[in-house]
Amino acid sequence: MSSEPDQGEANWECADGSPQCGYIPREEATSEPDQGEAKWECADGSPQCGYIPREEATSATLSLDALLVSLVIDALEGRDVAIFDVPGAYLWADMPEEKEAILKLEGDFVDIMCDVNPEHIPNVRYENGKKVLYLQILKTLYGCIESALLWYELFANTLKDMGFEINPYDKCVANKMINGK
Repeated sequence: MSSEPDQGEANWECADGSPQCGYIPREEATSEPDQGEAKWECADGSPQCGYIPREEATSATLSLDALLVSLVIDALEGRDVAIFDVPGAYLWADMPEEKEAILKLEGDFVDIMCDVNPEHIPNVRYENGKKVLYLQILKTLYGCIESALLWYELFANTLKDMGFEINPYDKCVANKMINGK
């Protein structure tokens, strides 16, 4: 990460240390042909997140084929189908104990957090004349590399506990037999 002080913005960098100024699909960034899977790079062409293996940082994503096949089967068999959105989904999944993620709050956000929980007041510091509060994150947040995977694992395990079976060919499809249907 950069040694420059944080000026209130996210100072994310790519795995090779170059600044992260946005993500663009590899096929737009280079002339390499698409090999059938999404490959992402930082805007300057360096790879994204080279220090975390892909299987530890990505979650299942529904394929269009699986969606269409499922809809056809559901219609032909007269299945009941439910879709829903989970508000604040990532906030339900716990950060692994072996990972330490720190959230830096500045300015008015420090005051708000201390109003909500006065136990944080002794931990307020000043950096470059600004109030700063560092907090350890216990739940996953949008923007953390592993959040999507941790949320998916929680969601899939919850469905399994409810008697659903995860489709081995598309991990975003789950089925449950109810009253023999």
